[in-house]
Amino acid sequence: RLSGEGGEAVVRCPRCAPSMPELQFVSVAGNKVEAREDVQQAGLYEQALKHRPPQFVVQQKLDNNIGTIRVGVNVASLAHRAAAMLPSG
Repeated sequence: RLSGEGGEAVVRCPRCAPSMPELQFVSVAGNKVEAREDVQQAGLYEQALKHRPPQFVVQQKLDNNIGTIRVGVNVASLAHRAAAMLPSG
């Protein structure tokens, strides 16, 4: 969760900025401890990352030896990803 103006909670966009899987700490041989991701959550997270909307869309066109490039920016997706990077609390 993030805080918006006035201190109200803002929910992270699951489509643009999916939540990372939880870490589980497991003791291994000796006095070592390893951090491992929850396998099921990790799979869902990877799929969600692959299906995020693109931040930028580039179109190119060649017409009568004249090239045109159009660049579109998905401002909402960029904002959601940036907001998810901010520390909460």
